[in-house]
Amino acid sequence: MKLMCLLLLLSFCAQSSAQITPITDCPEYVPEDKNLSCQCLSPSNLTEAANLTWPDNSDTAYLLVDNVQREKNGSQFTCQLETDGFNSSIQYTLRVAYGPSNEHVHIQMAHTKNPANEMPTFQLTCLAMGVYPVPCYAWSDITCDNGNAGDTCTFTPGPDENSVQPTCFAERRIAGVKNKIAQSDSALFWLSRPPRANTTKTMRTAVGKSISFLVKSYPAPDNFTFIHLHHETSTDGSTVSSSWFSASCTQDNAEQLMVMCFITPRAIPEQRLGYYRVVISNDFGSVEVMLLIDTEAKPKKMNFGGLTFGALTFLGVMVLVLIAVVVIVMLLKKRRPVNRSNRHRRQPYYFDRLCSPIPSCTAVSECESQSAVETDPALSRDAGEQVELQQGEAAMYQPRA
Repeated sequence: MKLMCLLLLLSFCAQSSAQITPITDCPEYVPEDKNLSCQCLSPSNLTEAANLTWPDNSDTAYLLVDNVQREKNGSQFTCQLETDGFNSSIQYTLRVAYGPSNEHVHIQMAHTKNPANEMPTFQLTCLAMGVYPVPCYAWSDITCDNGNAGDTCTFTPGPDENSVQPTCFAERRIAGVKNKIAQSDSALFWLSRPPRANTTKTMRTAVGKSISFLVKSYPAPDNFTFIHLHHETSTDGSTVSSSWFSASCTQDNAEQLMVMCFITPRAIPEQRLGYYRVVISNDFGSVEVMLLIDTEAKPKKMNFGGLTFGALTFLGVMVLVLIAVVVIVMLLKKRRPVNRSNRHRRQPYYFDRLCSPIPSCTAVSECESQSAVETDPALSRDAGEQVELQQGEAAMYQPRA
């Protein structure tokens, strides 16, 4: 009987010691660059004195770690309780909260094609590197189909929407409280589009002649299929070898998703000249354009009321020449000097003045001579001397009274 009581007593003591374990007031997370300060405590059901320590770290009940770094994340510390009859301990795991930083938050984009309308659906994913614990995410500058909270954002762009520029936020929370927040760069993403041609008219070219046209697409089309038709309105035809053509597309205006495409017929048999339906496609869809191929290009003549463009050009040149001639003639007339000493223009005036007072001037020629003498002083002086001489000679031959 005594032996049985002793065994029951030992069993009760073992169970009691097993239920008596120390506790700590250490935090769940310690932010990086902060200090860890916590205490090893006796449980409330312990009635006797106990010795509390942190083996290998502290001989007291207090644990202190200065300037905690992320490299210490996961470190374990032992809180030990000792009494005269037993001892027990528990483990504390240090969790260091760090990050995020702006330079480590990025956005990735993926897309899938909607079979109903060939329009792509996009999914953005926000990735925050170098952060613990796992952050909460949110989106701005975009309307997500699945809501703007979460690390993924799914959206379908409108028909005129060519790009998006969202921002992703990563929030580190401890005990439900925002502890730190970081954001991604405002990344610009061009939205994929099936090609759409800017023209519905049949384009005309010739073998060896390149033709270009614009297509709205992203990314640029990379596949061309050439179908030879019997006539322009044919709905069926035969696919020909792509080696007969040289075709490529390059991004012309990324902001408007415009792509410049070039097609050059190279080695086409004469019996295969004519109309072609060209199917241009990328990963999201295709578009068709019509092409007419001749042996040589025949540009359409411009006609203005029955006159060709060449005739109008010739008439324009002739009008310009005529205007230039008229202007030159007018300039020459303005520069010609006026001869104010023209005696023939003043002849009637001198004729009346010289002929009337001289009785010996009996003929027009004599009056003109007299006018010339009157006009020129030198001639007048010579003429006066000649008249005096004549008068002297006449006096010599007159009879004396």
